[in-house]
Amino acid sequence: MNDFMRMKRRTFLAGSAATIGAAGLPSLAFGAEEIKFWDMVWGASGYTNAAREVALAYEPAAGLGEVSYQSIPWANWYQTFTSAAASRTTPAVSSGAAFLPFYFMEQGVMIPADNLVSKLDAAGKNDFLPGLLEAMTTHDGIAAMPWSMDLRVLWYRRSLLEKAGADVPTDWDSYIVAGEKLAKIGAVGLGIAASSTTTDAKHTISALMINNGGGFFRQGRFA
Repeated sequence: MNDFMRMKRRTFLAGSAATIGAAGLPSLAFGAEEIKFWDMVWGASGYTNAAREVALAYEPAAGLGEVSYQSIPWANWYQTFTSAAASRTTPAVSSGAAFLPFYFMEQGVMIPADNLVSKLDAAGKNDFLPGLLEAMTTHDGIAAMPWSMDLRVLWYRRSLLEKAGADVPTDWDSYIVAGEKLAKIGAVGLGIAASSTTTDAKHTISALMINNGGGFFRQGRFA
C-alpha cells in the first residue's frame, strides 16, 4: 500500500476538496442523490484508480447518498467546470486548478468552506500552515480548502554571474541589476520553458507575479 492509499478520511474530505469547494457545491442533494466528487489527475498512471478507491471507501453520514468518483482530464478541465457552473450541474465536492474557486465564488455556484473549517477548529484538527487559509479567504467566505502546494523557484548559473560580474540576486531590485549585467555579455537573465506539452512558462509567470505582491485580482477585491 503506497502513501496515497494511506490517506485518512479527514484528509480526503479536507484535502480532495482541494481548490474548488470543500464545503460542497449547489448540486449537492441530501437523501437519495449521490455525492459527486470530481477529481483532476494529480499523479502518474496509477493515480486515478488509487483516488477512486479512496473516494468510494468513504462512508457518508446518515441521510447522505453514496459517493461517486469522476476523473476530469486536464485537456478540457476548464470547459468541463464552467459548463457545469452554467448549467448548475456542479459536483458536490471537487479538486481543481488554482484560482478556479474564486471564479466560482463570484458566479455564486459554490458554498464557502467556512462551516467545514469551523468543524475542524472545534475538533482541534485545523493544522493548516499559517497563511494558507488566509489566502483562500474572500469577502464572501473561504473559497476552498488547500490540500497541496508546489513551488516555482528560480535557478541560477554561477559561472555566468561571475563572468558578468553580477551578484546572486536576493530581491527583485538586485535581480534586475543582475539581468542588466548578464545582457551586456550576451546572456539572458531569465529563461522560461514553453511548448505544446508544458505549462511551466505560464506557471512561472503567475508565480513571479504573486511573489512580487501582484496577482490576477484587483487590489482589495479579496480579504
